[in-house]
Amino acid sequence: MMILGIDICADRAVCWPLTEIPKDPKGYWKTEILSRSKNPQEDPLTFYFTKEGMEGILNLKPDAVALEPTGVHYTKLIWKVCEDRGIKILWVGHQQASNQRKSYGLPDKNDLADAFAIACYASLYHDHENYFIDFPPEVRKIKELYLQLKTLARFQSPLIARLKQQLVYEFPEAAHVGMDAKEGRRTLPTWLCFRDRGKRKNKYWDNRYKNSVAHQYEIEISYYTRKLAETIDNYDLWIGEIEKELNSLVNEPMFKTYNESFDEFKFGLRARAILLSLIYPFERFSSIGAFKRRIGATKDEISSGKSIAWKTGVGSKLCRTELYLWVYTVICKQTNRPNSKIGKLIAQKYDQWILEAENPEAIESKMRSRMQSEALEKVREALLKSISPLIPQSEKGNLASIMGLIEIALKSTISENTSADKLKMNKKEAKKRLHNLIMSKTANYTARWLYRSLKEKLK
Repeated sequence: MMILGIDICADRAVCWPLTEIPKDPKGYWKTEILSRSKNPQEDPLTFYFTKEGMEGILNLKPDAVALEPTGVHYTKLIWKVCEDRGIKILWVGHQQASNQRKSYGLPDKNDLADAFAIACYASLYHDHENYFIDFPPEVRKIKELYLQLKTLARFQSPLIARLKQQLVYEFPEAAHVGMDAKEGRRTLPTWLCFRDRGKRKNKYWDNRYKNSVAHQYEIEISYYTRKLAETIDNYDLWIGEIEKELNSLVNEPMFKTYNESFDEFKFGLRARAILLSLIYPFERFSSIGAFKRRIGATKDEISSGKSIAWKTGVGSKLCRTELYLWVYTVICKQTNRPNSKIGKLIAQKYDQWILEAENPEAIESKMRSRMQSEALEKVREALLKSISPLIPQSEKGNLASIMGLIEIALKSTISENTSADKLKMNKKEAKKRLHNLIMSKTANYTARWLYRSLKEKLK
């Protein structure tokens, strides 16, 4: 069976064909890489996203193509070409591909190495479907629509900011009024561009403008301002169309049990969409750790010897953002909280952490600890820069141990000299950091309950 591992770049596909797993993958890599080139125009197995490039991939006659599900629009073209030709697609998770590359000692940030690692992983496990990510058409469409909404919101935000700037002069009483999209559209932009929202006629803005200081001094609302408002309303209408389609997909019968769990948390449409795109089907998660890592609600431990560090930002950044927004808009506001048993438990935990954070001693302790860590890191960097050139190559293996002993000695010294007066601690900043930490902890705590809820309902 010939499997083609592909690493997708911005305008090209870097390919690595394998008919079997090499007995010595690292040795095979060192030999085969000699016939390849990092220059995409010179490499014989790098194909651009053109008609000729796609024909080049098909001419390799793969039985299956292995891809990472990153870069939705780039992988979509390869997926479509392969689907039309009846070529099986194997979606390899980013973490699995990364682990495969590391286990073979392949270079990082190398497209050829990534393609080879993907091909090896797919060749090893192609008979085991649970080793690959499943992307049903409905899930792919949900992810696509979700990303479209994110893009439109990103385009719309600066337009709203600019409109408010215009109104400071042309209609100052309206410049700082909230512009939430009630029932899908914003009332002020529709009034500015003379559009009917299809609701009950409201004279509110007519009356406000008649009594405006701008109207009194014959300052007119400019054509530019009205066109801005029209563009904002166009985006609202467009977003409404996408949300309608997305809502229909999210509520498909195949997701019924998932939505029953989501209801317990009072998740909104976008949170449900990104969660479904990441966790469906739920059965592929063998542990709560893998589940939390997938949705960006965890930290990865990096341990070496006696040292332990944590890598943040693991998993989906988009999902992590949606979870934080959910905490902010649902859990932080008592009137919005879910009435379910799980919702109440999460709210109680959040309130407990907030109460602890209000303690002045906790704030001071958090700030002092952070400042000590920052000071220690600066000393460590300076020492490494100074000491490293002086240590013989044969002794550099002991450098980490030496630095560890120095750090232990420095910690006590820094601790003794870290008073509130000397460090001029900014308690307001410390309080803000603590609240951000609580948001993160609440999101992580929520992920644990979501995993339990889904596991119970889908067993």
